[in-house]
Amino acid sequence: MNQQTYTITKIYRSFTDKTGNELKTKDGRTYERVAIKTIETGDKYISGFGNQENQNWKVGDQIQIVVEQKGEYLNFKELKENDLLNTRVTKLEKDVEELKKFLVMPMEKSVLSDEPPEEDLSDIPF
Repeated sequence: MNQQTYTITKIYRSFTDKTGNELKTKDGRTYERVAIKTIETGDKYISGFGNQENQNWKVGDQIQIVVEQKGEYLNFKELKENDLLNTRVTKLEKDVEELKKFLVMPMEKSVLSDEPPEEDLSDIPF
């Protein structure tokens, strides 16, 4: 699975196949087919089903989806709320670790050192 952000360059929606017949599931329910082109996939369409999550997609939107290759075709599905939250938490954790490296390391060196600090710290308000 390849989860990332894609930018829509073209979008196509249909309730019928190429011959004009209504699209139906095996149990007879109608459905909407959605096909999008994106900057990231170039001229290749990514197909999926129409639903509430994608009903307002338009050209220029940046969307987070999972894209899977099925034979020669690319299919998409939207991320579930938990997937989105998990992605955000993982990114936040990574950002916090980076900030810790940047902020804590210089402090540890000056606190652990027996030598006086090189800079004048008298104007620090705490």
